[in-house]
Amino acid sequence: MRTKRQVVALMMFLAIVALACRAADKPLQPYQTAILGKFAVDPGLSKSGFPEGYENVLEKTLFARLLSEHVFPHVLDDVPGNTAGDISGKVLLLEGEVTDFSKGNRAARVAIGYGAGGAKLRITLVFRDLATHEEVMSLAETGRYIGFGNLTGGSAEKARSESARKVVDKLMKKIKAAR
Repeated sequence: MRTKRQVVALMMFLAIVALACRAADKPLQPYQTAILGKFAVDPGLSKSGFPEGYENVLEKTLFARLLSEHVFPHVLDDVPGNTAGDISGKVLLLEGEVTDFSKGNRAARVAIGYGAGGAKLRITLVFRDLATHEEVMSLAETGRYIGFGNLTGGSAEKARSESARKVVDKLMKKIKAAR
């Protein structure tokens, strides 16, 4: 039979383990400031029709969502003149890269459907501690547009914007879960 002390000690141990596991699931929790760096594009994507400069749209979309949804107390754009020097607490640098893109095929979306001719966009985010430059976490997500429910299959712009919206939605969900 266990004594009260043993039971209390066991309960305290389990509480400490639960807190440690929770902290491991939330690697972004200690950070008060996030600086969103410029997005890069895999060099091979220009051949697949990735529009020049579209990575800036993706970066600005993610930046706006981080700001509007108050994911971090402070969110900065990595532009000259913005510094985290005035901000207290731990600072996180987000580096993004567009790693895969397919503009899809409108005719296949209309004629075949079921995902044929779908557009896709894949983004990888790496979160680094600004002070140590160590990787804290990385995420990779893919957004797809298959034109479902659109009798015309959707334009190339619609396919690109919808796949971008979906990938940012998925990334935001995972970022919030890590906070």
